Formats: sequence, C-alpha cells, structure tokens
Amino acid sequence: MGTFSRSFLPSLRLSYMFLPKSLLPHMQKLTLLYKQTVPASQQLALADFMERREWTIHLNKMRTMYTKKKTVLLNELEHTFGDTIHIHGHLAGPRVLIDVLLDKGEAQLIEEANAAGVKVYPTSPAYVSDAPPATLQLGFSGLTIEDIQNGIQLLKEAWVR
Repeated sequence: MGTFSRSFLPSLRLSYMFLPKSLLPHMQKLTLLYKQTVPASQQLALADFMERREWTIHLNKMRTMYTKKKTVLLNELEHTFGDTIHIHGHLAGPRVLIDVLLDKGEAQLIEEANAAGVKVYPTSPAYVSDAPPATLQLGFSGLTIEDIQNGIQLLKEAWVR
C-alpha cells in the first residue's frame, strides 16, 4: 500500500495497493463500500502518465535529486559537527536521525533550532518509554542544497557556543 502524496503530488490524495490476483475479486467487492473522493479524470490522467512511462522518469529524477541532497546533508553534518553528533537512519527516506552529543536535551535543541530559523523534529513521540535524550530528525526533501548548507551552519551557531 502507498500513496502518491509524497512521491508526486500531495493534493492528488490518491493511494494504491498491490494484491495477489487471488485477493483482487474480494477487494473489488469491498471497495464498492467506500466513497471515491478522487475524480475519475485525475485517476485516468495518472494512469496515462504511468502508461507512458513518465512516472518512472519522474521517480528516477526524484531519486537522483534526493541522493544529492542527502549526500550534501550528511557531508555538512559530519564536517560541521564532527564527533559531537552521531548520524543514523540515513539509509531510509528523505530524512536522517542525529544523536546530538552535547549537554542538551531534545526540547532545548529544538527550541534553539527554532530560534535560529531551522525546523528539526523530535523523535521522542515515537517511543513508548526510554526515548533517547537528544535524538532529532532532520528532513531535506523540500529544501535546496543551499538551504541545507545554510541550515546546518545556523544549527551550529545555535547549538555550539
């Protein structure tokens, strides 16, 4: 199951599901119970886009762009913070996780980042108990390479005094 919101167009609000052929008749009956809110014209346009292989071209462009951005982000983090952070979670998706190895907690780091104009995200809500004291999530999908570079410099100024 998935959605085209992140990889294509957030306003499309169109999802998909891959099924084995044996489940298809059952799921077709179930979907009759749901109201379809995406206009047929949008569904058909997306189907045409995919049939013409434009979807594959789009995904390849996005992968290349995200790979460049992630490489810049990782290099900037390592160069700027050195051993004061530990990077992980960099193998999945358009975000990375960093353990900030300074004498500051998650809330303080987020507050200081926000004051510097940089948005970072907590990881503590993802834990039932024993959340790490200072692990943050950094996203980069909507940023330019220059935004990433500037943002890391602003984080350094905010966190390392």
